[in-house]
Amino acid sequence: MDQICSIDGSFLLPYKDVKKLANNNWKGKVPNWYKKILHQNTLSQNLRLVNPLADPPMQCIKYNTPPIVNQEEHTPRNQ
Repeated sequence: MDQICSIDGSFLLPYKDVKKLANNNWKGKVPNWYKKILHQNTLSQNLRLVNPLADPPMQCIKYNTPPIVNQEEHTPRNQ
């Protein structure tokens, strides 16, 4: 369920976003499993979940860290 919910676990993602996350070129109607989750677990058209996820999933944030320079080899420019 956490794979098709918003980051904070309060909203169900729209089906077009679920398709993008799957990196798959699905064609055809919205599947029955999504419709069932939609009708049984959301309050209204804004896709808010009746029972938000208790522990929202941890997000893996990918970022590049700068390389660490050896202090012995590095000479500051202002000296």
